[in-house]
Amino acid sequence: MAILCRDERHIRISVEPIPLIEGGAAAKGEVAKAVQKATELLSQEKKPRAILFETALHGELLNLDEEDAKRHYAEGMSANRINAGLGRIIAEVLEFSGKENIAGLYTTGGDTMVNVCYQLGVECLEVLDYVIPQTDIGRLIGSACHGLPVVGKGGLTGNDNIACDIVKRLFREAER
Repeated sequence: MAILCRDERHIRISVEPIPLIEGGAAAKGEVAKAVQKATELLSQEKKPRAILFETALHGELLNLDEEDAKRHYAEGMSANRINAGLGRIIAEVLEFSGKENIAGLYTTGGDTMVNVCYQLGVECLEVLDYVIPQTDIGRLIGSACHGLPVVGKGGLTGNDNIACDIVKRLFREAER
């Protein structure tokens, strides 16, 4: 992701994970902040080529098992809440900015992809190809985002430039 963000056309929006974990008004506020930043960027004449929403590339890296224990959550609930928040951000950005302003979605980790698809009301994915093994490209089916290209990338796959390659591939797929 660091290499992706070296390109000035790619903008990173940091999302604080703790409010997403806490839920309620805190999560809604954090989602609203990220959506506002993204929709402002997408309403500019010179739009960013890519927007990266991230919860783990800034600040202290959280131990999600400890976050679950602190809050007496079931194992994995903190991660699920973060992923649901990211999904909600994507859904609201698409709602406000329109599918036509988005070339595609790139999600890292299966849990993130599942939550994004759930928040968008996706019925299924049409798998088209792969960028590299364990990094599939497809289209969303059965939602307001029907036909939007999507890439799901498993962890620990690819080289240092894979994020850049995925963005290029999403643009190629969007042109079809």
